[in-house]
Amino acid sequence: MPLLPTELESLRSDLEVWYEDLCDILRDTKADDDYGGRVDAFTAVYTDIPCYIVPGMSVGHRTVEDLVGLLRQQMLYTVSLPAGETDVKVDDHLKITTQNNLMLRVQVVMNPESLNIEDQVIANLLV
Repeated sequence: MPLLPTELESLRSDLEVWYEDLCDILRDTKADDDYGGRVDAFTAVYTDIPCYIVPGMSVGHRTVEDLVGLLRQQMLYTVSLPAGETDVKVDDHLKITTQNNLMLRVQVVMNPESLNIEDQVIANLLV
């Protein structure tokens, strides 16, 4: 028997209690430079989003393991966000404001195979 919408929302609310950090999601909007070209200009599209950050990979999908194989030389984080509250995308930057503005770049956005109770991304440390 499928979950009722109220049950799914209750699961999401229960999970958000564990989110101990806040982040801003920044997206590349491109800006004109002084020489007639375009430069990256990351602008906040969401602010103060609750999140939970785990160093490394906290998901054990075979597909994810293959993708992470390409990124082994980078410091990776798994970041959980409230389901459906953002449209986080690959290449977005996450500024973790409660961790001294730690900057991450989204590498993978996980797509759940069943009920989505949280959005999860894998991101690397920006240096």
